[in-house]
Amino acid sequence: MRKELKSLYLKHSIVSMLVSNMIPIVRVIVYFITFAVSLYSLNAINFAKIIHPKRVIQTQVLVILLAMALAYLVTQFLLGLNLSI
Repeated sequence: MRKELKSLYLKHSIVSMLVSNMIPIVRVIVYFITFAVSLYSLNAINFAKIIHPKRVIQTQVLVILLAMALAYLVTQFLLGLNLSI
C-alpha cells in the first residue's frame, strides 16, 4: 500500500513539474490558436445591430479586444487542467 502511494505521489509530482515548467512557446502557440478560434466565433455576432453604424473602427477594436480576452481565459483554462489518468 505504501509503495503504491509513493509511486502515485512521484507520478503526480513529475506531472506537476512538467506543467509548471512548460515551455513558453507552447503557451504562445496555444494562445494564438485560441485567439484565432475566438475571433472566428465572434464574427458570428452581428455587431452592426448593436453598435452605431458610423463607429466601424471602434467596433473592430472591440471585437479584437473581446477575442483577446476570450483567448486568454480559454488558454488559462486549458493550461490549468491537471488530467490524471
